[in-house]
Amino acid sequence: MARKAGRSGQSNPDEDMGESPGSRPEALQYRGCSFRYGIDRFQFNKPASWTDWLDFFKRYLVSAGLMAADDDFKINELILCIGPEANAILKRSTLSAADRSSFDAVVEMFQRHFLGTRNIVYELARLHGIVQRDGEPVDSFISAVFAQAENCELDDLKVSPKQLLTQCQLIAGMANRELAAQLQTDPTLTLEQVVQRLRLDATVASQQRVIAETVGDKAGAPRAVQNGQVESVLRQKAPGTARRSRSKWRMNQPDGVCKKCGFPAHSKGQKCPAVGKLCNCCKRMGHFARMCRSKQQARSSAAAVQNQGEPERAYFLGALSHVDSYARRSQSTPPWRVELIVNGVATRFKIDTGADVTCIPEGRPGIPSGLLPARSLKLFGPSGGALRVIGFFRTTLKHGDCTRTEDCYVVRGLAEALLSRDASEQLRLVQRLNEVSGLDEPAMCGFSKLDGNKSTDPQTLDSICSKDAYFAEVRKEFPELFDGLGLLEGEYNIQLKADAKPHALTVPRRVPLHYRGMLRDQLNQMALFVQ
Repeated sequence: MARKAGRSGQSNPDEDMGESPGSRPEALQYRGCSFRYGIDRFQFNKPASWTDWLDFFKRYLVSAGLMAADDDFKINELILCIGPEANAILKRSTLSAADRSSFDAVVEMFQRHFLGTRNIVYELARLHGIVQRDGEPVDSFISAVFAQAENCELDDLKVSPKQLLTQCQLIAGMANRELAAQLQTDPTLTLEQVVQRLRLDATVASQQRVIAETVGDKAGAPRAVQNGQVESVLRQKAPGTARRSRSKWRMNQPDGVCKKCGFPAHSKGQKCPAVGKLCNCCKRMGHFARMCRSKQQARSSAAAVQNQGEPERAYFLGALSHVDSYARRSQSTPPWRVELIVNGVATRFKIDTGADVTCIPEGRPGIPSGLLPARSLKLFGPSGGALRVIGFFRTTLKHGDCTRTEDCYVVRGLAEALLSRDASEQLRLVQRLNEVSGLDEPAMCGFSKLDGNKSTDPQTLDSICSKDAYFAEVRKEFPELFDGLGLLEGEYNIQLKADAKPHALTVPRRVPLHYRGMLRDQLNQMALFVQ
């Protein structure tokens, strides 16, 4: 009777007075609905928050004294707190009549409904990928790690941690991503089964290559006989046109690039991302639009460049080599060269301050096999002619204590490796000289015996000429420089302004051939204003 009275919200004071002081009235245990507060409805659009919401609900049951209530009352309390959708989920569940009256069974059913079976490989990968960001409080970082560790369910392991970590690493690191996705869908998978599937996949892949080669060799001759009608239809078109166009298309593509997707060549067993994809240019399957060989390739590529907003870049390569007529003159001033490490291989570069980018000839050691495409770059030589760029790779150049991450472009037909202007400056191989900050030398440079801070009289000049033959020749050839204004009576003190700056010392540079015409026109126009 006390339980029925508790459900209706009424209690019998006489019965309450008759209970022992240490026992809690049963009526208070069943008044959870009227005293419930702070329990928000579960958000069905955020199923990942089910664990936190359930923990908060269990705390509510403890604080309200409802943990000792029967399971029917706690199940109704749970459904009322979750919302009307929970009642529909419970009705269409496959629980038996006995399990529908068990609070733990109902909670486990909702757990499977909202969270499903956890992917341990994915959860462990997320746990290893959590890092503390810049400016993130340490408490926030620790809470994120502990929360993700709870999702891994490491407390209820049925295998040893060593087997679990080995299994997860095999699945996460295998090259066949399609097989890895299939293995992650099986929650009962064991380490032995993963190893067997990996070995079976490698064996089948090698057997398929042998089968393809064998079938291709045997099917060549009979196919020509059986397809006589097809061969006659092909002869109506220009014979060899498709083959020539395909060969020309392949020549224009850089080496080490997949002909289907345009990314660097894939390793064995790695799936190409273009497989099963529709081309936006020719509407065919199996390749991307940027690698399409149809007539609309140029138009689609131009549209793709406009959508990406990547402007076409043009760089100048200013290296010039001397000819035999200038061999003698070049011997006194040899080119500046430096030896740098490129991918573990010592490479000798020529320092070229006229080069906008760093270039390496094709076939040099240290060049990786998979080069990145450089379609938006145009490279010109000193004569204005375009150079053929195979691709580029990014590497770290080091000289002494200076390092620089540089994009090295592989150029076909280049004589020697050229180090760009920016890389030469950052590695402190060359330095730009714009002005003279100060001079501690005498007023007349080149003559150490002459002090520019003191007045010079004829006796001093005669003494210097007796000791310095070159100075005597200069005085004899240019006597007007040592007479007149230079020999005023008395001493004069010349003071410079506080904000005075020395004149800039500019270094002349050669003008590229393709800029000479424009420079000549500009100089002629400036000369008109002077006249």
